[in-house]
Amino acid sequence: MFDLVLPCAEALGVAAGAARDCGHIGRLGEYAERAAERGLILLATVNNCGAGQRVAPPGGVEPRLGTNPLCAAVPTGADPVVLDFGTSVVAEGKVRVNFQKKEATPEGWLVDSTGKPTTDPSVLYTEPRGSILPFGGQQMYKGFGLGLLLDLLCGGLSGGPSSSPAYPLAGQGNAAVFVVFNPALFGGVEHFLQQTDGLTEYVRSCPRAEGVTEITLPGDPERSAKQKRLAEGVPIPDGTWELLAKAAGELNVRLPT
Repeated sequence: MFDLVLPCAEALGVAAGAARDCGHIGRLGEYAERAAERGLILLATVNNCGAGQRVAPPGGVEPRLGTNPLCAAVPTGADPVVLDFGTSVVAEGKVRVNFQKKEATPEGWLVDSTGKPTTDPSVLYTEPRGSILPFGGQQMYKGFGLGLLLDLLCGGLSGGPSSSPAYPLAGQGNAAVFVVFNPALFGGVEHFLQQTDGLTEYVRSCPRAEGVTEITLPGDPERSAKQKRLAEGVPIPDGTWELLAKAAGELNVRLPT
């Protein structure tokens, strides 16, 4: 579906598409980077059809939404600005890493099944289950509201499901929405890049607080991490390796040494 939307946007100026029952579509930032390489702007979101409800509403004690991410890519004359974040305070995968490493999570990430703050990552994986908080701190209604809106759009526009009691914690699947703009058919590429280059440079040139070495923009940390991983490899937590080793043994797959 994504590959169909891109040429339509190039021809028409704006195009949108939705998909349902497509399994796990991976990191939305990958799609954003592909759009930006073609000089296009992307807005995208995805839900998990309620299969991984992890986020409770403010004041609630049971999860009702997934970590529904919002992704956007804006080309510049250099590297694109790529925003890709969940509407929860943290991605569920990072909680799982702490759980597998048997380490506490930072304060402010989780609440237990009674709504009390906790740093125990096991509350997401044992009954009764706790929840990840929406982003926003004391104004977490903003993060939850955005996550709710994205879930409504994913389910409603795709013809697939939004979160509901019928899809509590089992199963898998994604419903996705992509909207792509071609700046050439709006204010023109020259004007667009003039503005994006000017603003990104203006932000990067901001005077820095003591101890800060650089001002980073969305997409910078991921590009830096990619270069480091390509040079040094990908670290795997012991708990994750144990699960891989167990699965390999069950499938009679030889592990690398």
